[in-house]
Amino acid sequence: MLKYATNDKRFLTEDLINSTVGKIDKVQYENWFNNLSNKVIEKLIKDWGDIPGEVMNFNNKLIIPGIINGNIFISVQPPRGFSENPSALYHSPDMAPTHYYIAYYKWIKEVFKADAIMHIGKHGNLEWLPGKCAGLSKNCYPDVNMELPNIYPYIVNNPGEGTQAKRRSYATIITHLIPPMTTSDLYGDLAQLEKDIDEYYIVEEIEKKNILKENILNKIKELKLDEDLLDGNIINEEINLKNFEKLLNKIHDYIENLKNRQINEGLHIMGNVLKEDKLIN
Repeated sequence: MLKYATNDKRFLTEDLINSTVGKIDKVQYENWFNNLSNKVIEKLIKDWGDIPGEVMNFNNKLIIPGIINGNIFISVQPPRGFSENPSALYHSPDMAPTHYYIAYYKWIKEVFKADAIMHIGKHGNLEWLPGKCAGLSKNCYPDVNMELPNIYPYIVNNPGEGTQAKRRSYATIITHLIPPMTTSDLYGDLAQLEKDIDEYYIVEEIEKKNILKENILNKIKELKLDEDLLDGNIINEEINLKNFEKLLNKIHDYIENLKNRQINEGLHIMGNVLKEDKLIN
């Protein structure tokens, strides 16, 4: 996707902006804008200024980033808002989406002429836009934007947010399994640290023990495990040569917890049946 224009300004260049799949001028957006309810129009102007706004506006045109592959348009959902902390706006109950956000969904329907939209990956921000919880009206922003069939593959272990998408963006939910699970295990420096600790426990030669002790302590600091451990729950004092023996068991227990932690093994692939070790895990 980074070879094409995206809605992340950090990765936009002049060439990418000029080669976007779509551009919306003020006149085109004004036609869509004027068909919105008076309440929505007033709120958009209050929150984001006069049309077409400044967000994703280049040379007085709003750009549509993404890729067109045959009759499929692939893109990243536009951000809810643009600020120093855009993620803070995801669940804002009153901040309207930008002019650009409105124009983006209108372009998909009116210009690209899509028959349906598929939102991939929970959760998006459309279903969290301001408006009523259910029984939406023309003054509710999910209703303003979602005018096409909405097909939404959604992970089975999050029915609450899936219900939100059904109620507020008219989504047809296609439930899929969670990814296969595995243990995180240890690798690289962490695996070597575990090996050194195990050896430290069994070696009897004092000189060898001291070398291992120093190696373990250096590796803990190099990996910044001392910062992870120093939280008052695992240990409440800095790790050094003097208190090393006293804290070694807690350090080892922490590494074992990391090693045996259950994690996702990649992503679920729809249509693939879990087999063998992945099914057992």
